[in-house]
Amino acid sequence: MNEKAVRRGLDKAITGFFTWRTALDIRGHEPWIIFSDQHKGAGDGADEFRLCKPTYLAALRHYNAEGFRLVLLGDVEELWENSIGEVIRAHGDALEAEAAFGPTRYLRVWGNHDDRWMEEVLVALDLLSYAPGTGLRRVFEGVRISVRDGDAKIGTIFLTHGHQGTLGSDRFKFFSRWALQFYRFMQNRFGVTWFGGVDLPSQDASLRGRHDLIMYNWASEQEKMMLIAGHTHRPVWAGRTKETQGEPGSLPAYFNTGCCKFSDGDITGMEIHQGMLRLIRWKTTAGVSVRTVLQEAPLIDLFAQLSSVAS
Repeated sequence: MNEKAVRRGLDKAITGFFTWRTALDIRGHEPWIIFSDQHKGAGDGADEFRLCKPTYLAALRHYNAEGFRLVLLGDVEELWENSIGEVIRAHGDALEAEAAFGPTRYLRVWGNHDDRWMEEVLVALDLLSYAPGTGLRRVFEGVRISVRDGDAKIGTIFLTHGHQGTLGSDRFKFFSRWALQFYRFMQNRFGVTWFGGVDLPSQDASLRGRHDLIMYNWASEQEKMMLIAGHTHRPVWAGRTKETQGEPGSLPAYFNTGCCKFSDGDITGMEIHQGMLRLIRWKTTAGVSVRTVLQEAPLIDLFAQLSSVAS
């Protein structure tokens, strides 16, 4: 994994044309829920999302009823292994539940496994009835939120998938897509459960730790900015991974949503609600889905920690 390439990718994304910009006032704002890495597949044995689907649908119903804005932070569909037609046939109800938030409360960001949605024409051809917003540009590379306390800006939250600059997920993505299509065939035909692909932090603990650290280092060097990403499938709160824990001056600069394809059927995500940032988990037991807050803190306190170090 090339740290310079990842940094260049993130630098380009946060200032780029394909990043949507908005503002949020902690004194009164629309609540947000951020989920990533559903990897909706074809409903077959290689589709890990199918175990989490009941929980995911229950969570979407809750957040839609409560007036949340839904942000899908990339790898929403598994398009390295499946066609969009296969995904829609298997999980059309999940796409409909996402689209039910409506164009004003629904944002999509592309990841490496659904980078098809970088192309406006393909979104219009394949995803139009399920895509948020109006016009051609309905899926973005990132979301940049200017966070305010009344008239005073207190910091920035940057949402992006987090695959930028990585070898197999970004720079050699076309090779990786072909490799995963072959892997899916082997998995279905012969029960293969291991993939020796390149640069997949979600499947390699060493790469995951390295990637988290690079993301943390980049975010901590920005001015009063918190990065919320996906991609690695590991929930991270305030940069607290084994790679950063205990380091002097560790900052609440990097957060990770986790994913919606855990093998136990649980899903994790991030809420921005009433001026608080929360890492949450949803779990379904005996048909009942329950939301649990794993970590939470006021945004103003998190930004204060960033400001005190910067000063």
